[in-house]
Amino acid sequence: MQTSLNGTNKRKTANKNPGTFENYSRESRSVLDQKIFGGFVLEVNQLLNSQFKIRHSLQMGSQTDPASYMLGVSFIKRNNVLQGTINQKGEVRGSFLHKLSPKNLLATNFSFGDKDSIGSQFLHFGSQSTSSVEVSSEKNLKISQLRSFFQNRLVLGLKHTQFFKPKPHHYSTLLVGKLGTKKDTVTVEVSKNPNSFLASYVKKISNRIGFATDFGFNFANRQSTSSFGLNYAMRKTRFQTKLTSDGELSSTISFESLLSSCIFAAKINYPKNSYTVGFGVRMGADF
Repeated sequence: MQTSLNGTNKRKTANKNPGTFENYSRESRSVLDQKIFGGFVLEVNQLLNSQFKIRHSLQMGSQTDPASYMLGVSFIKRNNVLQGTINQKGEVRGSFLHKLSPKNLLATNFSFGDKDSIGSQFLHFGSQSTSSVEVSSEKNLKISQLRSFFQNRLVLGLKHTQFFKPKPHHYSTLLVGKLGTKKDTVTVEVSKNPNSFLASYVKKISNRIGFATDFGFNFANRQSTSSFGLNYAMRKTRFQTKLTSDGELSSTISFESLLSSCIFAAKINYPKNSYTVGFGVRMGADF
């Protein structure tokens, strides 16, 4: 469950709080994660007032996905944030965030349509740690904690998930660690059920250029994966490229202005002899 409302006290804990499990590895994700799509995507954002915003998203021309339309809404008022989307099939997804106090946050995610689900998460942002408890209608319980040391240079975390359906005693455990400096960041993840290992390294070459690589190994099927990525960010232009061990090369280049932006995306899979090309336009301020 992702959260966008930070519950930390910025004057005291912004530099020491490790964040959440969703964003603790943001250094590598900012380089390796790409939004690859096919066809044409048009996104129009409307700001009705300071609290209520609407987003129209239209995608067409994809070789694999049919044309689709999605309506998104965002409502922000003081300590509450409500976000939701509905597509042409009537499927609804959204989240509600409520800031209980400067250090406590309650988040609820919901999904109705093809598969109905709802879950709630309580987060506590301490001066050097983040604790979380999450329950969902899919009959699972998640408990996690991240803790920072040496002014956030070292982060250690544990996340345990207990599944009550279909197996009454099935569980999953994740151990994470991050060691970072101003220019170098190393993250390690060890998982039990599934038994896997993931490590990443990020090098900040300059304020504009970043390099990242990761390596993953699954002990069950004894398969490994790796990827290499490069990020080049200028004032209004950003270029990303990534090459995986599966022989897949993907790249994106985006141009941004105050009220509009456009993005080109391309992916080539050499072993499968396939490719994907996309072009997107956004109009209106993003939210």
